[in-house]
Amino acid sequence: MIYPPYQRSPERRRVAGAGAPSRFFRQGATGLHISGRSLGICLRQAAQAQDAQLVTYNFNALSVPEELRQRHVSSLAKELQVAEKLQVSPESLDEYQGICLKSMPGNPYHGPAHLLDVLQFLTTLLQETGLDQTLSPLQSSALVLAAAAHDVDHTGTSNPYLVKVSHEYVEDPWTTSHGQDSADGIGPMESHSASKALELIQEIMGCKDSRLLQMVEKAIHGTDLSQ
Repeated sequence: MIYPPYQRSPERRRVAGAGAPSRFFRQGATGLHISGRSLGICLRQAAQAQDAQLVTYNFNALSVPEELRQRHVSSLAKELQVAEKLQVSPESLDEYQGICLKSMPGNPYHGPAHLLDVLQFLTTLLQETGLDQTLSPLQSSALVLAAAAHDVDHTGTSNPYLVKVSHEYVEDPWTTSHGQDSADGIGPMESHSASKALELIQEIMGCKDSRLLQMVEKAIHGTDLSQ
């Protein structure tokens, strides 16, 4: 009869599977235990495997648990080497993206999962098409920063509704015949998100490059579907 390894000996044994990380087990009074070091290795390798699956067209952001969103968002930025390209600390970039993530409302569409979904698709698109190598480091980084902040503080309502209720985001009178464009041609929601993004980029990341700021602003303004 073949017994499991932990039954063959009460001592700690090394169990190695094909291509699997080494694990150390021991039989204790309360049952089978795994050593802390081996558990840490398993968890790290599992996390790395999850990150490797981020760059794919078969990704479902809605299935990602809330506690993993920040990790995935950070991993996507690392995949595109945004911190290196902008010469900022990874910590400041993580903080920027974390604030954007927390600033997403709880409504079904413009929630945190939407931010992850947009960032993940952008990363996949840039890498799979080779655009990441075609665009300048500043351009690709600006897209990532804009994607993270494009719906920051979104109200979950439309621009016409914001104007109708005289929402605080409405600063300029809307002048077009359709009543859907502000004086500068950009809806109040997109204008607010862009302004918030530029503020965070300068305050949190310390980026003052006017070219980067202009690219981020234009990218977020471009999400106004009425344009």
